Amino acid sequence: MAWRDWATGSMLARFAAEGAAAEVVSRYAARPAEAPLLARRVGLRPAEAPSPGPARDLGWAEWSVRMGQLSSLALPGLDGPVHAAARQAPLALARGATRSLLRRDYPTAARIARWLALLQHEGVALPLDPVPLVTHLRMLGNGPRLALDTAIAGNLLGLEPV
Repeated sequence: MAWRDWATGSMLARFAAEGAAAEVVSRYAARPAEAPLLARRVGLRPAEAPSPGPARDLGWAEWSVRMGQLSSLALPGLDGPVHAAARQAPLALARGATRSLLRRDYPTAARIARWLALLQHEGVALPLDPVPLVTHLRMLGNGPRLALDTAIAGNLLGLEPV
């Protein structure tokens, strides 16, 4: 949760109109139980939150699922230990996306495909082409979260107009 709050706060601080980020943070500061990390850490990396670490520590299957849970961080302009871990293990991400697709777990496959799209956008060599994966997921899956993840991945891959 800490990493997702950090990403939300960073994006809010970057794209919000002048003063809007401070206004949102002050709203949450009045209700700290609802979003304490956003209220305290807009734009700051969570110091106590562990990153998922390298894939070799968990095994590629469990690690790729954890990276799927952190897919909201797979956006250009964000960078941190989670992103470094993704750059170090593109094969584990490719295996995780393939396994999820074969198991018909389309939401997880789309979340991992989002990481693969970001890595390709950054110029990291990948063991599979994420374009057919994203195109296939668009046809097979449904639901708002899957649509969001495939739209972001498609944008990163140049399939969507900006």
